[in-house]
Amino acid sequence: MKRVYASLLILLFTFACKKSKAQDEPIKNNTINSSLLIKDLDTLKHWITKAHGDPYRFTTPKNLNDQFEKARQEVIRKQSISGNEFAGIVMPIIAELRDGHAQVFLPNLNDIKGNLIFPVKYIFVNKKPYVIKNMSSEDIEIGSEILEINGQNTSVFFNKIIPILHRDGDIETIRYRRLQNQLYFTRVLMALGKASKVYSIKYKNKKGQILSSSLDGLSYTEYIESSAQKREKIKPMHYAKIDTLKNTALLAIKSLNPGYYQKGEFYKQIDSIINTINRDMISNLIIDLRSNIGGEDSYIMYLLRYLLDKEFTVNSEITFRQNNYKFLPDGKHWDIAPNCFKKNEKGTYDATEHLWEDHCTLGSFKPFDERFKGRVVVLINAFTFSAAADLASMLYYKERAVFVGEETGGSSIGNVSGYIPTLDLPNSKVKVNLPLISLKNPYFSSKFNNHGVIPNYKVEPTVNSILSEKDEVLIKAISLIK
Repeated sequence: MKRVYASLLILLFTFACKKSKAQDEPIKNNTINSSLLIKDLDTLKHWITKAHGDPYRFTTPKNLNDQFEKARQEVIRKQSISGNEFAGIVMPIIAELRDGHAQVFLPNLNDIKGNLIFPVKYIFVNKKPYVIKNMSSEDIEIGSEILEINGQNTSVFFNKIIPILHRDGDIETIRYRRLQNQLYFTRVLMALGKASKVYSIKYKNKKGQILSSSLDGLSYTEYIESSAQKREKIKPMHYAKIDTLKNTALLAIKSLNPGYYQKGEFYKQIDSIINTINRDMISNLIIDLRSNIGGEDSYIMYLLRYLLDKEFTVNSEITFRQNNYKFLPDGKHWDIAPNCFKKNEKGTYDATEHLWEDHCTLGSFKPFDERFKGRVVVLINAFTFSAAADLASMLYYKERAVFVGEETGGSSIGNVSGYIPTLDLPNSKVKVNLPLISLKNPYFSSKFNNHGVIPNYKVEPTVNSILSEKDEVLIKAISLIK
């Protein structure tokens, strides 16, 4: 199933009501009157209730309502705020959905170009930030632990940010990994009113010395120039034998996005690779799903037919809340043919095998005769998401593979995605991704949990391994095979 994105413009007439004088007040000095922002909150609540595929999968109506009420009181207290600040108020609401496909964007996605970007690239190791690249003019030793940002202890600083970031269920690692992206981190700081022109940093170097520096933020141009490097075009799939091990090969699948594969091309590549594996008598296969953020569910179904030995189901349930989506303002986002759905006893709609006939994932699938029967080791990390996480969970629940790395960023029981319009809140211009389709894997009811696939062997990236480009996760997988 494609994770498709579109634009959903929510018009002011959606919630027609009598306008008071305050409601008619224009935006002044780049701030928005609280009465207009409360209307945006009502708009958001309406569309989550009406359109989101499964709003209470990981939360409850009470918890979600509580977040809306907190947001409402915060807006009233502040009276008039910017669109960016309103995004910071909306973020805890979307975080409460605990749906990694739903996220909040600033009103103007290009605002980042007019703000100063945090000038240090860092990674989290055991939830502590360490410098791996210094883009400032100050001399900060690579590998130093950042202790304070603008006078605040980093554990306190990040503990205030982490809870309002989007994720699937209770998966925590993905939140930390997302913050390692300087642009994303800066946007979050902008939403929370914590972005600065100058960042005061206290850090501990490798010798244990506590030092301080005042760092100027980077302009967007400076950031791009500083991070410029040769980037090879992504290879969505790569297969190679591992020379140091007999009968062992690596299959790296970096994307399941159909944009990288013409129709049928993914299947042809998998066919060719499996033929090569069987010809070369490969008995150990390492599948690398790290940083694969997903794509087409039918692709994972096809690969599973080569890896599993018994009939299986990918999606036990695909549902949506409406029988058509002509209620969307432009009236033509998703027109569902009558044979593609049937109403269920819950009042929502179950998809039939006709929904996406050319890549349907409903029903049972039989393994191919020429399947791979050897050992499988799967590499995963926090950016193994959506359809890639679905593939990992199928192999996990079928006990078909050993997993190395860190917990997947995608839920192990399915997700809400499929079709993901972007809701534009009319007054603040804050944007919210709103997934429409609920997908559940066969283990949803029997083994429901709030996490991703947990690796059998946890290997967390370290400062030294990143700086030396040493792939400790792959090294661990090879050592297991040895």
